[in-house]
Amino acid sequence: MNQTLDVRTPNKFDNKYYFDLVARQGLFKSDQGLIEHATTNRTAVRFALNQAAFFDQFAKSIVKMSQMDVLTGTQGEIRLSCAVPNKPASIQTVAAATDDEDQGLAADM
Repeated sequence: MNQTLDVRTPNKFDNKYYFDLVARQGLFKSDQGLIEHATTNRTAVRFALNQAAFFDQFAKSIVKMSQMDVLTGTQGEIRLSCAVPNKPASIQTVAAATDDEDQGLAADM
């Protein structure tokens, strides 16, 4: 089931998400907190009132994210919960079906 996060303009990329927060019509309490918290209120209100400011900051943020190093292999992890690092996995060798096949690794979490 899909939930529309922007009920004003669901098929358009714009700043109406922030407009809804200012109007106290945010879908999630955590999102509504952007308006209610002193640290983020000014930015959220600016984005609601100034779509060009939102687009400008969005573009800068996308460029910054594209410059991040991607962790691959054993350098990173896919977290079960974003806020909590996974417990260290114990690695076990998985026996191959035949001697000709590569052995794989399985992690117990």
